[in-house]
Amino acid sequence: ADAEAPGALGASSLAMAASDKIDMDLYSRQIGTFGLETMGKLVQMRVLISGLRGLGAEIAKNIILAGPKSV
Repeated sequence: ADAEAPGALGASSLAMAASDKIDMDLYSRQIGTFGLETMGKLVQMRVLISGLRGLGAEIAKNIILAGPKSV
């Protein structure tokens, strides 16, 4: 059996907590690709983007569309 540290969130409990915060209709394709646990982590991310020239602007767009908490 897997022993978890006290107070630590397991994969299933993290997925359950994440499903409360994720808009399932908006991110249904990403959930299918990445999984609910990864999407739960993604929507909690805070991202700093520096340098918005040619390639940076395209990368920034893709990061924003992925749905992090703040950019």
